[in-house]
Amino acid sequence: MDTTILLKLLISAIAVSLFSFFRSLPSIETVEELFIYAYGTIDVSIIIWVIPVVMWLLPLLLLNFFLGDYVFNQLRQVATNIFTRTSKRDIWLLNQIFSLIIYVLFFQIALFITTFLLALIFGIPLGTLSDCIFILSQEFSLMTLGYIVSILLINILSLILDSVLSSALVLSGNLVFILSAGFLYKESILNDSIAKWFPFIQGVYGWKVSVFMGTEPFNLHLQNGVRFAAVYLLVAGLLVMLLGIWKIKKVDIY
Repeated sequence: MDTTILLKLLISAIAVSLFSFFRSLPSIETVEELFIYAYGTIDVSIIIWVIPVVMWLLPLLLLNFFLGDYVFNQLRQVATNIFTRTSKRDIWLLNQIFSLIIYVLFFQIALFITTFLLALIFGIPLGTLSDCIFILSQEFSLMTLGYIVSILLINILSLILDSVLSSALVLSGNLVFILSAGFLYKESILNDSIAKWFPFIQGVYGWKVSVFMGTEPFNLHLQNGVRFAAVYLLVAGLLVMLLGIWKIKKVDIY
């Protein structure tokens, strides 16, 4: 693992947690609410202004900044040594994918730990311990899986396109599909039957437990949405990995 990348991710995670904490502070009463308001939902009542979506995408934007061209850069460094043997290409790519997953996990863990410490420092109480563990574990899982899928997709597409275009396509896709789903949810919760199939929205934890508007109370009983989102993201991640293995075997090395 590259310690320079880890340090940059740590600093970024601390900065995001500070920003998200103080942005959410006026609206929260418990630690559970802090994490949902800061990272877990997007208020569809004001989604037309786009800014709530950009705020929710902020961690992904930073992850892309540091990791969006990771595979492409590694490929340039080792191509002449490893890629003369086609049988080792898929193993090499899987190692890069594993590294990306570790980097995203590190960022997410640092983000959640820093935010939790800020809550303790400012005396924000737990609602209940069981709810806190329940919410944070599910939110962490969906957020992390969502970021992993997007970062892997950007890196795999960089084997086909260039890194800048790959980043632009995936980040634009995130923005467009989240906005589209938000508009559907704003019209009616019944639109979930359509919106839940949109790519890139599965990491919005609040939309999986029926937290749609800032004026609505939290509702944690719709767990089918969380399970669906987790399976969706795992399948999407597997498909992206298979696409990468297929492509890496066809890359011409000069």
